[in-house]
Amino acid sequence: MKPLALKWRLTIPIALAVTIAMSIIGALAYDNFRELVLAQTDRSLVSATETIKTVVNDSLPAGDRATHVQLVLATMAERPAEKGSSEEEERPQLMARIWMDDGVTNSIAIGSPVGIQALTVKTQTLTKPPVGQSLLFDIESSKGCYRASWMRVAMKDG
Repeated sequence: MKPLALKWRLTIPIALAVTIAMSIIGALAYDNFRELVLAQTDRSLVSATETIKTVVNDSLPAGDRATHVQLVLATMAERPAEKGSSEEEERPQLMARIWMDDGVTNSIAIGSPVGIQALTVKTQTLTKPPVGQSLLFDIESSKGCYRASWMRVAMKDG
């Protein structure tokens, strides 16, 4: 068998080295970008939970609190539609679930494909966060992976 020409003996290892280097750089860039997006999402979620905590502990009548929480979520969920995207893709992806330790549940959903049931199942598997602190976690569903924040709040009026 005839040995490879010099140009191929040089080209093949160089091409292999460049391919490996580009793969490593791409993986590192993806990981860095993912972490940046996740950090930004986490900041937004913590901000939302803090705002909702303030609304819940406000001196409003109990019936008005749910309305104010809905307004907070609707304001945060609004974002401009991108050209070429369908209306369904641009729907808000925010949801709140409010429940009391005595078992009373009031669920508020605003355009969320995750659904209250997926949120309930996920929170049942997690350890409750301390009162006043946020717990950030992911929810897997058939429509994708979503980031969520769970905060327990001690209400002033019980």
